[in-house]
Amino acid sequence: MKKAFVLLVSLWFLNACGPTTFFEQDKSIESKGWSYNEPVSFDFENKDSSLSYNLFLNLKYSKTYAYNNIFLFVDIEDPKKFTYRDTIECILSNPIGEWYGKVSGESIHQELVYRQNIKLPILGTYKLTFYQAMRDSNLINFENLGIKFKEFTPTN
Repeated sequence: MKKAFVLLVSLWFLNACGPTTFFEQDKSIESKGWSYNEPVSFDFENKDSSLSYNLFLNLKYSKTYAYNNIFLFVDIEDPKKFTYRDTIECILSNPIGEWYGKVSGESIHQELVYRQNIKLPILGTYKLTFYQAMRDSNLINFENLGIKFKEFTPTN
């Protein structure tokens, strides 16, 4: 019993010493599909311009999703309303069709590193807006999109 307690306390301590999550939010995609003209947006407040972050994408999609990837347009708007556009490709399966990520029932959850060691130099509200950039105007079986900022440390 004492060993189990010491193990639990040790695991909690190691987890508490890891990088802290600055912001995390997930948004569901409607079951009718994700249209190319229906953006998914996230607003978050930067209160400390001295820190650096890793930015992760949280993707959830069905085993019946038709592709092994997804292309996204990402608009990043800073507090001064300057917008920068990025285009990214997220690989969801290997060449023989085996899904990456954690499979749970009919869904797959994958966390991908989008940007590492980024600084948010301006205090205030930032906005990230995602558009699906696939050839289908309405993307079926893509279930959820999320972002997570974790404080950057040289070891993570």
